[in-house]
Amino acid sequence: MLAASPAVARLLGPGAWDALRPGAETPLLTMLSPGHMPPDGGWQTVGLRLPAGGLTRLEARLQPLIVGRRRLALVELRRPGAEVAAPATAAEADVEPPPWEENNRLMQIAAAVDAVLWEAEAATFRFTYVSARAESLLGYPLRRWLEEPGFWVNILHPEDRARAVEFCRSATEAGRDHVLEYRVLAADGRVVWLRDIVRVLPGPDGRPALLRGVMVDITERKIVEAALEASAAHYRTLMEQASDAIFVSFPRGTFIDVNTQACALLGYTRAELLTLTAADIVAPGEFASRPPRYDDLFSGRAVRVERRLRRKDGTLVPAEMSITRLTDGRLLAIVRDVSERTRIEQALRRRDAILSAVSAAATRLLGSACWEEHAEQVLAELGAAADVSRAYIDQNLTVPDGGLRCLRRFCWAAPGVRLAYRRLREQPFDPYALGLGRFARLLGSGAVLQGHVRDLQPAERALLEPQGIRSLLAVPVFVDERWWGTVIFDECREEREWSEAEVEALRLAARLIGAAIKRGKDEAALRASEQRFRMLAENAHDVIYRFSLVPTPVVEYVSPAVERTSGYRAADLLADPELIFRVVHPDDRPLLQKMLRGAHGIAEPVVLRWLSPDGTPLWMEHRNTAVYDADGRLVAIEGVARDVTETKRYEERLHRLAYYDPLTGLPNRAYLLEWLEQMAAARAPDHDVTVLLLDLDRFKLVNESLGHAAGDTLLQAVAERLRAALHPEDLLARVGEDEFAVLLASPSAPEAAAERLLDALAPPFTVDGRQISITASIGIVQRPVAAASAAELLRDALTALHQAKTMGRARWVQFDERVRARTVARFGLEHDLRRALLAGGLSLAYQPIVDVDTGRIVAVEALVRWQHPERGPVPAGEVIALAEDTGLIIPLGEWVLREACRQAVAWQRLAPDAPALTVGVNLSALQLRHSGLVASVRRVLAETGLAPSALCLEITESVALEGGEATVTTLQALKELGVRLALDDFGTGYSALGYLSRFAVDTLKVDRSFITDADRDPRTLSIVRAITAMAHALGMDVTAEGIETARQLAAVRAVGCDWGQGYHFSRPVSAAEVTALLQRGFLPAS
Repeated sequence: MLAASPAVARLLGPGAWDALRPGAETPLLTMLSPGHMPPDGGWQTVGLRLPAGGLTRLEARLQPLIVGRRRLALVELRRPGAEVAAPATAAEADVEPPPWEENNRLMQIAAAVDAVLWEAEAATFRFTYVSARAESLLGYPLRRWLEEPGFWVNILHPEDRARAVEFCRSATEAGRDHVLEYRVLAADGRVVWLRDIVRVLPGPDGRPALLRGVMVDITERKIVEAALEASAAHYRTLMEQASDAIFVSFPRGTFIDVNTQACALLGYTRAELLTLTAADIVAPGEFASRPPRYDDLFSGRAVRVERRLRRKDGTLVPAEMSITRLTDGRLLAIVRDVSERTRIEQALRRRDAILSAVSAAATRLLGSACWEEHAEQVLAELGAAADVSRAYIDQNLTVPDGGLRCLRRFCWAAPGVRLAYRRLREQPFDPYALGLGRFARLLGSGAVLQGHVRDLQPAERALLEPQGIRSLLAVPVFVDERWWGTVIFDECREEREWSEAEVEALRLAARLIGAAIKRGKDEAALRASEQRFRMLAENAHDVIYRFSLVPTPVVEYVSPAVERTSGYRAADLLADPELIFRVVHPDDRPLLQKMLRGAHGIAEPVVLRWLSPDGTPLWMEHRNTAVYDADGRLVAIEGVARDVTETKRYEERLHRLAYYDPLTGLPNRAYLLEWLEQMAAARAPDHDVTVLLLDLDRFKLVNESLGHAAGDTLLQAVAERLRAALHPEDLLARVGEDEFAVLLASPSAPEAAAERLLDALAPPFTVDGRQISITASIGIVQRPVAAASAAELLRDALTALHQAKTMGRARWVQFDERVRARTVARFGLEHDLRRALLAGGLSLAYQPIVDVDTGRIVAVEALVRWQHPERGPVPAGEVIALAEDTGLIIPLGEWVLREACRQAVAWQRLAPDAPALTVGVNLSALQLRHSGLVASVRRVLAETGLAPSALCLEITESVALEGGEATVTTLQALKELGVRLALDDFGTGYSALGYLSRFAVDTLKVDRSFITDADRDPRTLSIVRAITAMAHALGMDVTAEGIETARQLAAVRAVGCDWGQGYHFSRPVSAAEVTALLQRGFLPAS
């Protein structure tokens, strides 16, 4: 107690002043401490014992003050019912100030509270006295306080100035003491809150003369009050945004505050709840019988309790509460509605009970051979666990008319509940006739039927309500995916919401019943199946067996078919455990061991070779099934063995056809490619592989002249010679009609191997009594096995082979990049030739043939010319060879023929009266063998109008001899057209004289090799003379080729040659130059 006014003594009586002197401790002070007074500044009734004795009752009000760093309190006392004004803020009315009467007492108070004491004139508010604290509080000198007119008004905060001045003036004029809180501006610009306690002192005339007061710095208190207001707003926001209900109460349970969620939980308004206590909302009997643990509350720990709360409408809500004691003694309760959790817990307990019943049902139903024996007990346990009124199992029956009938097989009712529909157990019922057709359709589709009876259709309610049924749950039972029947629960005591857990548990029970029914059916089917199996096994053609593997493999069963299949009796195999291992071929016994260990032949069939008693091998395909015990150990192998010997032989024949050439017996291309791929996988990457690709030169001539039979005989003989020329470990394959490939086991010296092959083919072959000589071209490729695929190896070997043929055949070429480059260039040339043939890039040159006696031009030989845009002129021989290799020789030959005939007609028109000029056109071997040659010649003659006698077709002696009878036939057909035939390069072939009589040839052209030496070698000239005489004897003309000198011309003229051709007369020239020569009539003499 720092100070007290005399009015305190008047209220408390004698001795009170001494009891309240500064520093005294009294029950009054303890009772009036902030911890026992309402914090909002309201009046509180208190009773205290007076120092002089006796008990008095007063009303007290506490106003907290913060002065500097000190916390003070202003306590006001009054008798009950007395009117005392409240302290005024800047916006409030004034209150009665404490009435100090002694000046020294005022000074003591000012010093104690570290405040500013002042005195001022009532009329002008001019200070006449200010204590020294004023200067340190606001920073203004005391001189300004005392001397400056209107100083107090000037330092007031602008926002408070008018209100403060008006309040003080009106209170002063009324002579009323007053208290005012306002803001002033300190000298340094700070805003300072002051609480001014003012007493008005009258003058002699009774009018207010002086004002005396105390200014107390309350700035810190104002800051705290602002923070408290913000905290209160935050508190209210948290209260309203909380998802749980919140109650704040005094310790005795009176509610002080509640949030919106609390009102929603209990159905009261906030005003209604604030008139209630905790006892009013807790369920009867639960508040007093289960009080909170107050020891925990007063120790600061939160207390968690569960109670049922009573709503305004009387319903009870299960709730979980967390109660905490706040620092000011109030209680905070956070309340959560746990209705849903309670419902779920009840459902889970019920589900667990059902699952337990289902587990027991599983043991009974699946552990018994007859599930019906335990159905009643299982149904009773399920119904009791689910806490339902009744439970049923209905079975569907099939009737002759195809309709649905149901029979109530089993039923159960809870104690005190009577069974419904007893008659349904005695005879089947039609659900559609009873109005339950919708139930049947839903259940038959696999759906669960559940709900309240009041929500059903009228016909359904009419059937169920008389039985007292209020809720229904039905789950279908399926066996082998067919609706077998239904498990039904009903509830007649109350409407019931079936939880998902209960529905799922009943589904499990239905599946269990279905499984038990299926098991019974399966066992019956198994017994019947075993009987059928025994009958089938005894009569089956395949061998049926069972190997028992524990402790050692033995034949436990084998069907009688084993004797028909293998010759061994079933009794012998059962009696002798080792016999089966002797039956299987020695090479396949390891496979049998793997099969019996379950490591092979389980997921796929396995083929073993059996040996019959006489040693005949049998191929047996085994299809096995593994048999395991309960611990997962392999205990037996069951299977079927089928005789696939014929299939195996057929497969071997197919394999032979797929991988071997039927004509020569050699491996074919597929075999070679597969072998190369296997080698690439098995050998080191740097291991060299060598392939030789051999192609017979001009083999087609043999086929076309002697026939395919002769060709096949020749190929077989060639294969034998090639095989004999190779090492045993080398691989020889026939990869095409007349192509052979060799894979050398040793990659060294492939050139030597190629030479051996060519040497082996050098001697003539005898085919059908004829001597046939044939050569071959060989392409060699050698590289590391990892450097190229099998297809690439053969491709490069083929490239080298083509190069060998281009170089003249009967030789070998080893592949390198230059060979590839030449091949690529050749391919490019082939492309260019095709384009030239289509685009008119070719031309003809003509070499005159003259009468050796007169020098007159009697014929010309047409020669093809190709001026390549990049390479320049391409030799005619290369063009013809290229055309033959690419198949262009037929269209090229026809173009040459047509162009030559067209030009010959043009020349005839220049001199229609002169003898017709003959034009000669060369035919290649391919053209001569072409079936359309005769038709082509006939067509060209018709299109150009050239007389057939003016056309001379030239063939070489070798081509004529290679063609055989086919050539004779073609030449005869051409002769019948009227064209002339010339045998070119005569004398270079063999056996020609024997064919001359058969060929309808008009002209022999003696090869230039004879003419070159005719003027200086008498023997050569004699040969020319003989040829000429023979030709003339056969009615043929003779043309000497290659005449280059006058001496050669004189020589051939001397022996009787008719015509001459060569550079002595003219090189091949264009058609225009020939025209000029014709116009002169004769060639210039040399």
